[in-house]
Amino acid sequence: VGTISPEDPRGSLQRYYARRGWPGDKPFIEAVTTVPIYLREPGKARLILEGLEAALNPAEQIEDAGISIEHVLPRTLGDGASGDTWRTALGPEWEAEHDRLVHVIGNLSLTGANSDMGNRDFDTKRGILRDSRFLLNREVARAPAWNAKAIEARSRDLAERAAAIWARPPGIPEGRGAGGGKRSPTETGRIKSDYWAAVLPALHQLPFVTDVPQARTVGLVGLPLTRKAFRYGLRPRFQKRRLSLLLFLRGPERERNFDILVAERAAIEAMVGERLVWKKSVPWSKATSVIELVGEGLDPNDPATLERQKAWFLNGLERFHAAFHDRCVALAPGDEPRKMTPTRLKRQRWWTQVLETLASGSELFAGRRPPAETWIGEGCGIRGLQYTMGAAKAHSSAELYIDRGRKGRDENKQIFDKLHSRREEIEAAFGGTLEWQRLDDKRACRICWMQQCGYSLPEDTWSRAIATQADAMVRLAKAIEPFLDTLKATASR
Repeated sequence: VGTISPEDPRGSLQRYYARRGWPGDKPFIEAVTTVPIYLREPGKARLILEGLEAALNPAEQIEDAGISIEHVLPRTLGDGASGDTWRTALGPEWEAEHDRLVHVIGNLSLTGANSDMGNRDFDTKRGILRDSRFLLNREVARAPAWNAKAIEARSRDLAERAAAIWARPPGIPEGRGAGGGKRSPTETGRIKSDYWAAVLPALHQLPFVTDVPQARTVGLVGLPLTRKAFRYGLRPRFQKRRLSLLLFLRGPERERNFDILVAERAAIEAMVGERLVWKKSVPWSKATSVIELVGEGLDPNDPATLERQKAWFLNGLERFHAAFHDRCVALAPGDEPRKMTPTRLKRQRWWTQVLETLASGSELFAGRRPPAETWIGEGCGIRGLQYTMGAAKAHSSAELYIDRGRKGRDENKQIFDKLHSRREEIEAAFGGTLEWQRLDDKRACRICWMQQCGYSLPEDTWSRAIATQADAMVRLAKAIEPFLDTLKATASR
């Protein structure tokens, strides 16, 4: 950071974080206890666990090689006996409890035996954790059961320990605004990207959302209702400290469509259950009308209410869909969303098998719904970098895709070059040769594996190609992961 003074590094660093907003112990503990930190900041989750372990056991350092984060309550419960055991432990609302707790700090551990534990039951994991050299793991092993109560208690305990280890210096005001400055564009983009990384995966629960967008650095995420004329929008209003759910009307008929919907305003608002804001024109676009549902009292700056915010978006989208879908489709009969053609259905079957193969031994893409598109991606903890798999008729791939956004061309090349400088180590860990595509004539970069077979193969022969693709994705992620930590200090800003 440019504001860190070499003459007074500690003091200048403290003043820097004071300007950004150094929270007090109480909001810090509440946030660490409830935020799905692994989903939003896996690198910080590991840093916290390593710091807590070092405080318990200062004489024995944590070695990076072979150590990864394990979810004690698995990310994927599975359909077998172990999955039934976990569902019983979580209770009748096990789906909601799983979503709420699986990524919080209290459910995470450091281990070199990730593959041995997988999604097995707690009794099996407890034996492995009991024999771990990490004292935090032995504490987990002493728990009589691993359920919501145990996870919540451990989250709070670890949060309180973290507050004691990383204490806020005396004399620094709590919260944002200590320095009176505005967020920089880079910081704003990071905050929005982190927010969407936590919120968007929840959209997989909605049956009418076929393709969930990736986390982005913008403040608005759109979901198509029809092909062009109607679109849902999700918007966290960080400055106004509220949420918005919107229906956008566009195209040559949008004013007529708006008038028709306004005529049914009473019936629509009765279905939604709340009054809506109707805007036939907006100052920021000459070709858009907006119908908005406002979520007051839900501050996107407050991580402690993140679960409530996700629930508000999900519930609001369901009500919007019930109120608007049929009406909008009737108003734009020729503006149909993309149809599930035989080719798209075939790709969806391919991805179904790929995701099932991955779920048997990896947490990559856990809980994802199979798309009908040619690719599927998942973030890796650094904004703009994601693991991606592709499927075409004659080839399939696994890659790290690097694209930090519209103004990130130079940064993309720098990240690529840093990884390329470790090419021999990465390819040795991967167990084969990779394609290093700097793409100097384009903005993005790729580190790619590819096989010359895809979904044009007879479906009864897919299994080998799919297993090879899934295995390559897992090996590529494991090979690159150790080198991403060195990038996070700069690339996450």
